[in-house]
Amino acid sequence: DYLTVNETAHNQPSATKKDDDPEGINTPERLSLEATMINQNFSQQILKSSTKSRKNFDLPNPFFDEEDNDNMEPASVAYRYRRFDLGDDIHLVCR
Repeated sequence: DYLTVNETAHNQPSATKKDDDPEGINTPERLSLEATMINQNFSQQILKSSTKSRKNFDLPNPFFDEEDNDNMEPASVAYRYRRFDLGDDIHLVCR
C-alpha cells in the first residue's frame, strides 16, 4: 500500500486532465510512491543501527520477507499495542 497524497491539497493532483502529462512527476501515483519511499527511508535513517541495543522478541517480524529483502535489514522498531475496555462492550486498541 502506498501513502495517499491529496487529502489536504488545495489543487489536488489529477492524472485525468488533458493538459497533465501522465508520465509527469506530479501524478497521484508518482507522488504517492515518492511519499512512501521518503517515509520508509526516513525511518531507516533515524533508527539506531547498533545490534547491541536491539531487543529480540519471541516472534519474528511478520512483515519481513527473508527471500525478498534486497540485502536490507528489517526496521529496528516495534510498536506496543494495548487494549482498553471502555465499558458498554466497547474496546479500544491503540499503540
